[in-house]
Amino acid sequence: MGTIAELQKKARISLVSATSLVEGGAHDVILKDNSGLSGE
Repeated sequence: MGTIAELQKKARISLVSATSLVEGGAHDVILKDNSGLSGE
């Protein structure tokens, strides 16, 4: 862990919008139905 002065020098602020979170996530993910595999 660095010092507060080092943090003040190196800190960066990034603006993250809701759209960028959606677009940055996984695309074309197909979820399989595994309900029959639990053995219950």
